[in-house]
Amino acid sequence: MSKDNDLRDLFLDDNLLIELAKRELKGRRPPVIESERLPVSAIQLKNKLMREIEARGWSARDLALQAGLTQTEAHALIKGGQRISPELAVRLGRVFATSSEYWLREDD
Repeated sequence: MSKDNDLRDLFLDDNLLIELAKRELKGRRPPVIESERLPVSAIQLKNKLMREIEARGWSARDLALQAGLTQTEAHALIKGGQRISPELAVRLGRVFATSSEYWLREDD
């Protein structure tokens, strides 16, 4: 068995992770962004993201490359106010070695 096959066995399929994240969110509503004031959850998302990015010395470009985002999407996440989908939570979980739930829950 090759090394690549061994590594693939360590990770769950992306589609399975997305489905699990969607099940976690079932019945929950995503935060609604009001005019200039960000909801607490968007601010918390920004804080979590900034901690992870700063710990690695990354820029928005680095985040975009690692998470498969456009630079515009990465900047929107870093600024705060960007909604997070289950799919994005899975991507961030993989990039930062955290769970998707970490990115979806409202506590710090």
